[in-house]
Amino acid sequence: MNIDLEVFFMKKPLDIDNAMASQGFDLEDVTSPGEGRRIDFETREYLYFDEKKSSRGVEFIYEDGMGMEEKELLGGVIPNPDSIVALGILSRHHTANSYDFEKHFETARFLKSRYNAIIYDPDEREIWDD
Repeated sequence: MNIDLEVFFMKKPLDIDNAMASQGFDLEDVTSPGEGRRIDFETREYLYFDEKKSSRGVEFIYEDGMGMEEKELLGGVIPNPDSIVALGILSRHHTANSYDFEKHFETARFLKSRYNAIIYDPDEREIWDD
């Protein structure tokens, strides 16, 4: 079971590859529109794993867009969901060690700060204020 945080972008992060690399993430896969599970948007998958410290690692999936159906589902949860232009899912396994746990939250804080992104915790059903 994964513990996810959802990351909503109001502006497309044109430097997402460099930003994730600066945090130690490797770009693992790129799926073009029309391939994979997303028909309309490019998907980029990043993985962070420190061989000496991580137990499971942290994954970030970035989708370069968001469908109207998805935006409608966010009504009442996210302020002004129509302004969301891209999204990400930051995941760690529930059995991850404290190092991966901290990296998960550190990366969310980084994305929030760098891109003024909205971080939503679906398990707690709340938006991060910090």
